[in-house]
Amino acid sequence: MAASDVLLRISGLKKRYGSIVVADDIDLELPHRGCLGVIGPNGAGKSTLFHLLTGVVRQDSGSIVLDGNELSELSPHRRPSMGVVRAFQIPQCFENLTVNENVLLASYSAARLRGARARELATEALRRTGLSGVTDMHAGKLRLLDRKRLELAKALASNARLLLLDEIAGGLTDAETASLIELIQELKAMHSIIWIEHIPHALKAVADRVMVLNFGRKVMEGLPDDVMNSALVREIYMGIPADEAA
Repeated sequence: MAASDVLLRISGLKKRYGSIVVADDIDLELPHRGCLGVIGPNGAGKSTLFHLLTGVVRQDSGSIVLDGNELSELSPHRRPSMGVVRAFQIPQCFENLTVNENVLLASYSAARLRGARARELATEALRRTGLSGVTDMHAGKLRLLDRKRLELAKALASNARLLLLDEIAGGLTDAETASLIELIQELKAMHSIIWIEHIPHALKAVADRVMVLNFGRKVMEGLPDDVMNSALVREIYMGIPADEAA
């Protein structure tokens, strides 16, 4: 991948707690306006990867470069202003504030914008996520799908360049998941996305490539169908030896 095409480059990322290795020499590249799906069993290091990207956890070694800027030494509070924003499986909203207030607050605190520019970004985020009709509703009264949309609206209002989606489809019905997939497909046209998800068809619909983590190590990366149908993935998830699964 040409350097000009790369938004995010991770090189040699390592993290351990004593004898437990949670990130084992991870490398990856993500282009502008691309989506990388991340799969792996519980304890594989998926959440740790997001913790490292957002600065909640500091790596032992390795680098995280976003559009030519090294992020490794930046605090968690600085990284959203650089464009790294995480959307959670369990929505992190202020239930007693309106939808509009939640999104404006994200623009103020993460993007560090004020005045007309903050309002403009918030309004656009609400429009793109389909929440323009419920801006005055308190967030705590939203149905689950709209709370997920609010998570995405907050990320967009934070001026996100890299969206980290943390199992955001969890808990939705099939119809709601399909609606969320459609939205994320639209967001992909303007943003780079890393999506941790346990719903295979969701990743197949959106991701350009899928990376497999196991015991903190990247063990495979490729096209979604190739990865999902691989003997290695069946072995990791179901305990079927690769030679038997082939």
